[in-house]
Amino acid sequence: MIILPCDINDAQFIYDCRYDPVSNANSTIQTIPTFDEHKNWFEKKLNDPSFRYYKGRVVNSDVAFVRFVDNDEGIEVSICTHPKFRRLGFAKEALYKAIKIRGEFDKMYSTIKIQNLASYKTFAFVSKRLYEEPK
Repeated sequence: MIILPCDINDAQFIYDCRYDPVSNANSTIQTIPTFDEHKNWFEKKLNDPSFRYYKGRVVNSDVAFVRFVDNDEGIEVSICTHPKFRRLGFAKEALYKAIKIRGEFDKMYSTIKIQNLASYKTFAFVSKRLYEEPK
């Protein structure tokens, strides 16, 4: 898997990942915008230096995206896998590699709904891997 920064051409990919029924049910914000509303919102976020979006690509397919938001609490991190590529381990790899590209920071956190076991497992796996790496 390679990790690439997202750009406006990724708006459809992000939309397809984020507003899939399973992803949306696990999100803390469940309003579904039109694609045009999403694209306008995404373009604003890409131009905001506190937001960074990366995508994981395997062969010629984008499989997941990772979002980082710098704020007063630290770095908020979220991961979303495209519906066609769930349960294949891509979220763990994308999250780990995107964090390594993003660089060091003191505090990383994510808001995860209680029933979203896949996200808990992904963040736990990646956190353990990062903690156990030689410094």
